[in-house]
Amino acid sequence: MKNISSQIKKIFSKVLKIPSLKIDNKLSYVKSDKWDSLNHMKIISQVEKKYKIQFLMKDVIAMETYAKAVKITERYISKKKSK
Repeated sequence: MKNISSQIKKIFSKVLKIPSLKIDNKLSYVKSDKWDSLNHMKIISQVEKKYKIQFLMKDVIAMETYAKAVKITERYISKKKSK
């Protein structure tokens, strides 16, 4: 699911206005001054739109790092494909 990771990276880069090369698994809500609550919701919205999914609130809250965002999104996409 490498393609998912790269697509989510593009979303993060666009919303946070940082180069995709600076986005790695360590990027977190806590450590980034550009990743505020508004940008968090923009990321969520764009990922949901891109993959035609809808996250549960507990998963929105759990997406505190780029790596977790990718992992949670992959889980939703896998569930969607298995339906």
